Amino acid sequence: MLGVKFHVDLDKMIELNYKDKILKAESILNHWKRRITTPVGRIVVIKTLILSLFNHLFIALPDPPSNYVKRINDLI
Repeated sequence: MLGVKFHVDLDKMIELNYKDKILKAESILNHWKRRITTPVGRIVVIKTLILSLFNHLFIALPDPPSNYVKRINDLI
């Protein structure tokens, strides 16, 4: 699901959207950690499955707080 969840409060809307996507990204990465992949395979997983979750949010919402950005960077 790549949609944006709306809320009256902008801060709450940012939290709703980024928190869900971060949890989904963690789930996807945990699934792929069990498989043996090459470095190129890991890059493909990140580019196709993880970054696609956040691209729409980066375009549709204001910049996320630094703690969300740090968490996303740590995942990648």
